[in-house]
Amino acid sequence: MIHLKSKSLQLHSTNFFFVRGIFLNVVLFFVLPIFLFTSCNNEYDENISPTCQIISPIQGENIYSGSDLPVSVSAEDSDGNIATVTLYIDSYKIGSSTEAPYDFVIPSQRLSLGGHIIKAIAYDDKDDVAQSNISIYVKNMEIPATRYNIGDFYHVNNIEGVVYKISSDSLHGMIIALEETILPWVSDSSMLTNTYATHTNNGSANLNTLLLEGNLENYPAISWASNNNWYLPAKNELIEIQNVLARIQGSLYTYSGTTLTYGLYWSSTEIDAYNAWSINIETGENFNNSKLDSLRVRKVHQF
Repeated sequence: MIHLKSKSLQLHSTNFFFVRGIFLNVVLFFVLPIFLFTSCNNEYDENISPTCQIISPIQGENIYSGSDLPVSVSAEDSDGNIATVTLYIDSYKIGSSTEAPYDFVIPSQRLSLGGHIIKAIAYDDKDDVAQSNISIYVKNMEIPATRYNIGDFYHVNNIEGVVYKISSDSLHGMIIALEETILPWVSDSSMLTNTYATHTNNGSANLNTLLLEGNLENYPAISWASNNNWYLPAKNELIEIQNVLARIQGSLYTYSGTTLTYGLYWSSTEIDAYNAWSINIETGENFNNSKLDSLRVRKVHQF
């Protein structure tokens, strides 16, 4: 009896493991594929974020004030669509676009001098977000410096004349006025005294010397020439004009000026109490003239 019972238990044990094996096979055959399928679907359904990039202007770019600024943004979504792209400058909303190309214009009123932050935000069709930021700097428009040559017409801030002397960088120099007149150096014989306006290279310095006296009207030639930083040229400044005479005469005529007359022109350089230097503009020769003589007068201006 004991032997039969043992064999019966052994049979039941074998049946149990057999059934359990069938059950595990069923699980592996039916349940595992479902699990794997569900897991794959969950991974497949995970959204991929969009991309967003400000194409222009570029990071750190200098922008000149006074003009609107076009902005171009690139936005893409690899697993869906871009719903909208919105642009900001310094947290101020410029606008939104729902279709490419994503182009915007920042009005000049929003571009005050100094630094600014431009921000673009792209939203995809699943409300996922991408953002791009750049900084720009707004500065005043740089006006190119004007370069001049001898004989050029100069007209800036109501000052006009013909260039007769130029600096090495061609940005600065001297101009001669378009008009002239005829006047004496002093108003009458009572003014025949030493003025110490004896500078030979700087007529502006001679003018300042006479201004210290406080009665510039006593010196008609110098007084007529001295307004708005114009002055009567010194002796050697007149010689500089004579050296380029052929290059400036045509320009004086072209720009409705009075061409220089071949003859004597007053300089602002005094010789003594009774005389001052004049220059023959045709030859460059120096002459010692009485201050009471009426000679031609032409003024000059530095720029």
